Amino acid sequence: MKKGFSLVELIVIVAIVALISSIAVFSFKSFNARHAVDEDALGVLSTLNEARSKVLASKDASQYGVHLEEFQIVLFKGTSYSANDPLNQIIPLSQYTHISNINLSGGASDIIFARLTGAANRSGTIVLASINDSTLTKTITVYATGVSQSN
Repeated sequence: MKKGFSLVELIVIVAIVALISSIAVFSFKSFNARHAVDEDALGVLSTLNEARSKVLASKDASQYGVHLEEFQIVLFKGTSYSANDPLNQIIPLSQYTHISNINLSGGASDIIFARLTGAANRSGTIVLASINDSTLTKTITVYATGVSQSN
């Protein structure tokens, strides 16, 4: 009676290990993409809330807004967005996420909050999606009152 493994048994074991490894890698990539979309959606919500909080507190007696681009958002001070303003706070999205759809009233990509009331000049939705898997999305809704929420 010989002890050890035959070549066929070794090939079967290697195939099983390879299959389990590929399933684990795919699951990790999916988890990573979902996590990135969730984190970026929280970041967008946080920035919208920060801009609204600043106007409600009458910080610098000014209005504040958020400018939306595909791979970043910008918190700005004033009644309109200026790309060259050195006071702009640029918040990049992760390398796995982008803004796939901006559907605000008037077709704009800026949301400006009114002093003292916190009302938004534009209402609508912002959709963040995974770059590698377009089925992984988060929708942020901005209401006319200035309140925002994510699904």
